[in-house]
Amino acid sequence: VEADGLQDRNRAVLDDLVSHDAMVQNFYTAAIVSVALLILGFVASIVFVRKITDPLADLARAAESVEKGYYDFVIPGRVLARKDELGHLSRAFAQMTKTVQERGNTLQRQVEALHIRIDHDRQAKDVSEIVETEYFRELKEKARKFRET
Repeated sequence: VEADGLQDRNRAVLDDLVSHDAMVQNFYTAAIVSVALLILGFVASIVFVRKITDPLADLARAAESVEKGYYDFVIPGRVLARKDELGHLSRAFAQMTKTVQERGNTLQRQVEALHIRIDHDRQAKDVSEIVETEYFRELKEKARKFRET
């Protein structure tokens, strides 16, 4: 009976050791899987964030160009071809910029035309002021008399 009790105790100790080793092995396996999932999640988040931030950075550079008065920027085709909100936003931005540039060019031409007209009107006024002075009339009369002689 004592031998059976000793064997049962030995089995219990052995089971505890095997159970402890299995637990440690399971802990290491869980740790390795956790670290691998953490790394995979980190890489996936970087890829996902870049997919959003890169097109936004392209749009920000385009907005800075427009702010500085440069309308000949190029939004990359990969952004314009997107089917999501960023693609829609970039296409709308490109169209608005084109419209603003056309309006700016039209206004510039109108300003130049007005400037020419104002210069012409100012010149006519200046000539009129000179011609209507008493001094000019006297010179004109002297020139007429000089030609007759």
